[in-house]
Amino acid sequence: MKNKLPALLACFLLLNAMLSAQIRFEQLTEVNPFWQGKESFFRHADKSALLASTILTEQQLVATHLRLVWQYLTGNVPEGLKTAQLKNRENCLSILDGYIQTGIFPKNLYHAKRTPYFIDDFGTACAVGYLIIQTGGKSIAEGAAAICPPYFMILRGC
Repeated sequence: MKNKLPALLACFLLLNAMLSAQIRFEQLTEVNPFWQGKESFFRHADKSALLASTILTEQQLVATHLRLVWQYLTGNVPEGLKTAQLKNRENCLSILDGYIQTGIFPKNLYHAKRTPYFIDDFGTACAVGYLIIQTGGKSIAEGAAAICPPYFMILRGC
């Protein structure tokens, strides 16, 4: 039995890691359906972006999602971009990296289910809103937040 214990423990740890990764993947697809069909990227992503706990807090989940988005974008540069576009893209990726590192994301105070906020009641912008603000579009971001419901509906045609 003693000889089988290390093998059983290894199998248990492997199964636990696989289950944890599947749970995290399912959580990420709830944050953004973009991850559906991207399982292979998720499996090959930098593991430092994937947290050890099985169930992630909302803040950890958003941070993990954004870190994986950042990894995806840095690893998949569109072809045909001009020099100025590449420079702007690199600048935005740097801004996004800083945003992720702060760990401060909009809070959903009014909805029982996950509802992304463009800019919350505390003035905290989502990643897209933050990028717009940091690249000189503060009035655009504030206008979008004022016109649309508090949650992020711009991509849905608000």
